[in-house]
Amino acid sequence: MASGSPPQTLLASESESSRATSGKRPLARTSEEIHEENRRKDPKISRACDTCKRKKIRCDGTLPCNNCARRKLSCAYDAKYGRGRPPTPQSSTTTIDRRQEQPRADRPVELDAWKHQQSINYNVSTPQVESRASPEQEVEGQYFDPTSGLNFLHRAWKKLLVQKDESTSYDSHETERAQPLTSAGDRPFRIDDDASESFMPDASAARKLQEFYFETCVVTYRVLHQQTVERWMEVFLKDQEDGRPLSWSLGNSRAAILLTIMAIATLRIEKVNKNNTECEVNTLRQSDRLFCAGTRLIDSEMGFPRLESAQARLIQVLYLLQTARMNEGWYKFGNLFHITLSMGMHRRRDQKRDFPFNSKRQNYISSECFKRTFWVAYILDKYLSVVFGRP
Repeated sequence: MASGSPPQTLLASESESSRATSGKRPLARTSEEIHEENRRKDPKISRACDTCKRKKIRCDGTLPCNNCARRKLSCAYDAKYGRGRPPTPQSSTTTIDRRQEQPRADRPVELDAWKHQQSINYNVSTPQVESRASPEQEVEGQYFDPTSGLNFLHRAWKKLLVQKDESTSYDSHETERAQPLTSAGDRPFRIDDDASESFMPDASAARKLQEFYFETCVVTYRVLHQQTVERWMEVFLKDQEDGRPLSWSLGNSRAAILLTIMAIATLRIEKVNKNNTECEVNTLRQSDRLFCAGTRLIDSEMGFPRLESAQARLIQVLYLLQTARMNEGWYKFGNLFHITLSMGMHRRRDQKRDFPFNSKRQNYISSECFKRTFWVAYILDKYLSVVFGRP
């Protein structure tokens, strides 16, 4: 038994050595894992700068911190500190030097020495903080994101002026300064101020314009029910034949819908026919008259908003966009979207629940118009955001 023990010991040692040598080598760590491990070993910062604290992002506790220095923001530690004595923020240059010499050392800096150092080296080590609002993003005091089409056209216009050695300052024309706030910079409405209804088309022309609108003008934004609008048109023409006001039987919003439909159809027929410039100007004047008549009806609408109130403003926004009146379309769309939210169009509703401001259950046509009105407004909101570069 004693003579057999050494071979067993030898075999055990050989098996242990073979397991040690035959074991798999550990995988090489990636740079992300090393960075994550180093980040966990960083000393915990007990006080963040005001900007990082407001945005709830990680701060390195220096002045200026890396986030503010990278984004060229003003870095300050003015917020109230409720954990005892507030620690003094270290300068970014001192922190970098200390990390190179002793990566994990924590050496506090005296306040007087830090203030003296900052008064000498702060302007040299830190770039000058610039405003976040670039001059390229403002046109006549209005904000446009650099990605917007209007900002692109403005930059191209300035470049052409530089090539021609002309002044690049943008001054509003007298016409724009005399326009209302919601339409400044847009094409003005060249119509008479009187409220005469002599520009109204006759019955046969009105029916043709309505038919052309549903057949050609609205390929995507179908928010109106054609048969319902046709019934409105017959009542509208009967009131016109009897010499009554436009909104006598239908109300302001429905009459405004019919007027805007005829305005859009009048404008589109001219573009399809491609007549000369003089005919185009006359057609635009005729369509503007119809549109402005509908606008006056909407502005004088009384009571709570209804489905037709949102639909009338929606197709008016479409007319303004087709006539390149972007600014007025932007402001009118804001009023439209507030109406859709006030009516709860953004909420999902089943067949057992009533729509706002109605006591009886809605039929399928009204329910579908509610949904289509909201989603068309949603699409227009995205479109205007892209055009203007605004939220």
